Amino acid sequence: MRTISTLEPTRYEIELVYDGGSEDPAHDGNGYGQRYLVAYSVGRSARALRDTVRDPKRWTAIERISGQKAFMQISPNRVSDGYERNGWTIRFSGRTQRDIRGHGGDELPFILDES
Repeated sequence: MRTISTLEPTRYEIELVYDGGSEDPAHDGNGYGQRYLVAYSVGRSARALRDTVRDPKRWTAIERISGQKAFMQISPNRVSDGYERNGWTIRFSGRTQRDIRGHGGDELPFILDES
């Protein structure tokens, strides 16, 4: 595991989450079903989220995992709130790479590693 220097910029976790409800067999009982790491972004803005998701390799992986060809903005005025479609959401998780790797947090499975 690589040590993260305090001189490196903060990177914010972007996740792909499915929450089909508590009756869904994939639901973990904590309000989440399946969760995947899309990427870590240097910024936490609407542009950072949009640009990260638009990366062709990431978008192909998002489509493959979620089965969704398009997502809608959650809020018309705040793109940084994320995108959703049929129980799937792409959003900032509220965690940083430093939180996860530096303090022993659980790292999500990376979407580009999923087959």
